[in-house]
Amino acid sequence: MGLDKKPARTNLFFEKLDRFMIHFDLGSEEKSKRMLTALAGVCTIPFIFLFAGIQFSAKEYTLGAFLLFLGIICTISLIFGRYAFRIIPLYRFIIIALGLLFLYMIGTSQNYPNRLLWSFIFPMEAYFMLGRKEGALYNFLFLASVGVLLFSPELFHAHVYPDIIMKMEFLISLFLVCVISYAFESIKTEYHKGISSRQADLEEEKGKLSEANKRLEQAEKELSLINNELEQRIQQRAMELTEVNEQLKESERKYKALFQDSLEAMSLTQNGRIVDVNPAWLKLHGYRHTGDIIGMDIIHFIHPDHHSYIRERRKKKHLDLKNPIIQHKDLQADGTSIDVEVHTSTIEIEGRTLRLTTVRDITEKKRAEKLKRELEEKLRRAEKMEAIGILAGGVAHDLNNILSGLVGYPDLLLMDLPEDSPLRSSVLAIQKSGQKAATIVQDLLTLARRGVENKKILDLNKIVSETVTSPEIEKIKAFHPNVVIKTRMDKALLNIHGSSIHITKALMNLISNAAEAMPDGGVLRIQTENRYVDKPITGYDHVEEGDYVVLIVSDDGIGISSDDLKNIFEPFFTKKVMGRSGTGLGMTVVWGTVKDHQGYIDVESVEGGGSTFTLYFPATTEEISEDTLKRTMKDYMGRGESILIVDDVEEQREIANTILTRLGYSVHCASGGLEAIDYIKDHPVDIVILDMIMDPGIDGLDTYKLILEIYPNQKAIIASGYSETERVKEAMSIGAAQYIRKPYTLEKIGIAVREELDRP
Repeated sequence: MGLDKKPARTNLFFEKLDRFMIHFDLGSEEKSKRMLTALAGVCTIPFIFLFAGIQFSAKEYTLGAFLLFLGIICTISLIFGRYAFRIIPLYRFIIIALGLLFLYMIGTSQNYPNRLLWSFIFPMEAYFMLGRKEGALYNFLFLASVGVLLFSPELFHAHVYPDIIMKMEFLISLFLVCVISYAFESIKTEYHKGISSRQADLEEEKGKLSEANKRLEQAEKELSLINNELEQRIQQRAMELTEVNEQLKESERKYKALFQDSLEAMSLTQNGRIVDVNPAWLKLHGYRHTGDIIGMDIIHFIHPDHHSYIRERRKKKHLDLKNPIIQHKDLQADGTSIDVEVHTSTIEIEGRTLRLTTVRDITEKKRAEKLKRELEEKLRRAEKMEAIGILAGGVAHDLNNILSGLVGYPDLLLMDLPEDSPLRSSVLAIQKSGQKAATIVQDLLTLARRGVENKKILDLNKIVSETVTSPEIEKIKAFHPNVVIKTRMDKALLNIHGSSIHITKALMNLISNAAEAMPDGGVLRIQTENRYVDKPITGYDHVEEGDYVVLIVSDDGIGISSDDLKNIFEPFFTKKVMGRSGTGLGMTVVWGTVKDHQGYIDVESVEGGGSTFTLYFPATTEEISEDTLKRTMKDYMGRGESILIVDDVEEQREIANTILTRLGYSVHCASGGLEAIDYIKDHPVDIVILDMIMDPGIDGLDTYKLILEIYPNQKAIIASGYSETERVKEAMSIGAAQYIRKPYTLEKIGIAVREELDRP
């Protein structure tokens, strides 16, 4: 046993002083400051009053009165130190009083030179009571006052010691005392900070230790309960064994009945060899007769992958009580493996020690757990793609506004330039750059799941054929001459409902990636087929039941690692050189396109064994309508009709105004919904072009609703940097016949306006 520690002795005087002075929960530094101030006050107050009496006796009434006043202040400080929580103002008052006292003593040092020495107390007192920052301020003021008093005493009618060297030495000494006092206070402050930090760390450690002790106590309680339960089980088992010894034959008969009739698969083994199995075991493993397996080693029915573990368990004389239940794979009679959960115990039958093993089929449980993990992973991917899509949609909306000038104005310039103008090539280059930028924005909109518009009935075979023979694919073939593209298309392929542009872009991205995955060449296969899914398919994506038109793109390339496969559709997750072989959005566009078509995508890949992408598009029985003939500019010229353009972006208003004016319309512009309402009340127009998103103020939908209250049959077109949002669809449901997506082009806006005006 260790020796008990004796309590540390404390000074009775300081203990009483501490108890007298402190009535509040103060910090250690403030507590020490009050104790020392109180101690100094108790020691010096009698002398201050004594010195005051001496000064009165010497007819130094001013100094005597000041000392008497200072003694009263010090006495008050003792009372405040005991009963007041904040006494910083009193500290300041004391310091000012001391400063004035010392200044008075310096001012009368001609007769008493030793009075100068008392001034050295001031810096220490100021830093001690007020701290570094405020103490430095008061010391600076005191030093400045002393300097003025020493070298300009006539300003105050003072009688200062006349020796100039003495004055300089005194002032320098006083300055050094101030500096040393400041340094000492800084060291003390940092020391207290360190002590406080250490105390906080100790408190935190104390809390952790307390929590650990609580957990340990809880664990001990739980262990005690387990021990009690185990002891009860042991006692119960002993009683059962006693009863078995007394009624052995009856017990064995009941056991055999239970063994044979149990719904759980059971086996009896001795030294690893089968002694008996029940009918449930035979059914689980696919055998008919017990005699076919009696005497065989039980390891024969366990999957080879688990043989080493089973042999290790056999080497142990006793069962592993820490792992009474294990999981492994068993083999059925036809060689099929099943996941099982096994519990083994030792029993005595007819004087023999046997092992009773209960086997439970957990194949479905394992499958359900795997499915749950896959669904959770898919949900995580979907949430990540949705979050990135929201960001991409906002960026694309702003870029569409910026690109309107690059796409719209070249159309107008080309109308005015003659065919042989040297400027046409430059304007066409600007237009082409704007169109390329708009294509990248379209990829962002696809990523945002807001890019598919104008869905039509499509023949996927036709899209594949046109894509494979397109100039873009010919360019890919030129870069990869050893890659052979083979197609196999179902002639009876059903149609789909979607956007040809987006599906084409997705297919081109898949072809480009497949070609780059085969640097040494290979076969790139493109296949289409009808497929009916009668039960959900669980793969990379969860494919629901239904009729689908399937597009399969496979290659013999380097394949994709399992780690990369999880992230392959995320934006900018690419193994390519950014800016040289891709934008990092290719596979994301594929994902977004499939999801915008309410489809599914599955990926199978083996490193070194190629990859296969399977795209499921919902099939439709609708027929393809005849393509609309290409229109000329004469078909959508205006006839002087009035148009109101409502857009919060000035550049967008100017572009639309210029295009429509050039087409022969009378155009007026409004920068917001409320301005448009005010204008249209007194100036009816034939058609309104409304930007959907306007900030600040009301958006296009709310503006259109207010316009319909004034003119119920008002024709309108919705413009948006996005595709069809829910608010766009609502606007179209209440009367807006069309929407056009920015950036504006002369043909796009011209056709939309003409069709709406010509609609009855």
